[in-house]
Amino acid sequence: MNLTLPTEDGSEGTWDTELNDALERIDAHDHTSGNGVQIPSAGINIDADLSFGGYALTGLKAVAFSAVASADVSALTRALFVDSSDNELYWRTAGGANVKVTSGTALNISLDGGIEGDYTTTDAVVNYNDAAKLYKLLQDESPDFWAAAGVGDLRLYEKASGIANYVNLQSPASLAAVYDFIFPTALPASTSLLTLDASGQAATTRDATIDTLTTTGLTTADSLAVTNAAAVGSLSSAGVLGSAGLATFDVGVKVKDTGAGSTTLAHFEEGTWTPDVTYDGNTPSGGVSLTGRYQRIGDWVTANVFGEFTLGAAQGGTNLILRVTGLPYSCASFGVNRYNWVSTPIAEFTPSGGSNTCVGVMYNSTTSITIIETPDAGSLADISLANGTTYQLSFSISYKVA
Repeated sequence: MNLTLPTEDGSEGTWDTELNDALERIDAHDHTSGNGVQIPSAGINIDADLSFGGYALTGLKAVAFSAVASADVSALTRALFVDSSDNELYWRTAGGANVKVTSGTALNISLDGGIEGDYTTTDAVVNYNDAAKLYKLLQDESPDFWAAAGVGDLRLYEKASGIANYVNLQSPASLAAVYDFIFPTALPASTSLLTLDASGQAATTRDATIDTLTTTGLTTADSLAVTNAAAVGSLSSAGVLGSAGLATFDVGVKVKDTGAGSTTLAHFEEGTWTPDVTYDGNTPSGGVSLTGRYQRIGDWVTANVFGEFTLGAAQGGTNLILRVTGLPYSCASFGVNRYNWVSTPIAEFTPSGGSNTCVGVMYNSTTSITIIETPDAGSLADISLANGTTYQLSFSISYKVA
């Protein structure tokens, strides 16, 4: 303690001062610097809890815990300890709950709102970029190596403040198998259809091939084709169907699905045909100049004839059988040897039997029109033609295709 003591038989007149000084040193002795020898670690034997009076430990090199049973710290609060049951570090809260801080060789990340997984053994991160206001899910942060995400419904909000409504993306219920949905590689140049192939690749197109298409409102297209490959292919609309371009239907068209008007229209055709004229099997030697046009809708044909023919100088006669031949389709048969189909009236001829109107008629399964008188009663009358005369023909006839 560095006390100055009186010298025996040698401190006469000073011993009292020396004793007072020594006693004062003893009174101030607290082992602080200059007040006694400081106590080494080996001189300390702590055998009970040690209070620091609300002061901090400073200058520590490390803290080494002895593992204890959690029951041994049950009387403590706001304390760190290592539990001997798992050798993990715990924080004991003010309420007496034990919070696990470590997990093996890493922090116990289950503390972070239930975020768990292989974070401790990988470089995966959840990264927030404040400049872009963007969260990133990454397998590796350097460089950005994007990770997959598995969620239930995905709610998409507008990127703005105070937004309550959202778009909800969800998987269908009772999904039978896993499949991919791959977005198109680019936006289309103009409004297009979105298609999806068997691999899950979505694409945009203005020339789509679809087996079955059903619409309930206005449907328009630049062009439209319905084919019957592999016995599939149909298009139905409960509204208006329109095409700004060509619309083709390999199988046919139905105005209604069922009931009246549900007959399939499988044929539509317009064209020209080359009419010819014979009378009693002869050809007018003065020339034939006839034009024929026709329109076929389903099983029905409407044919038109206009033009003229001229007989030779000695080709006239009475009771002649005059025929116009060359129709594009044969007429249907009704099993009787009479005319089945009748044209519009033909006013250019004089019947042998008088002045009644002439018409063209078609017999069973023929492609020719026979011009006859339409009598008031009785049998038919054939035609009278004059030598060297030019006759004009202009009429139309409708018939069912054989």
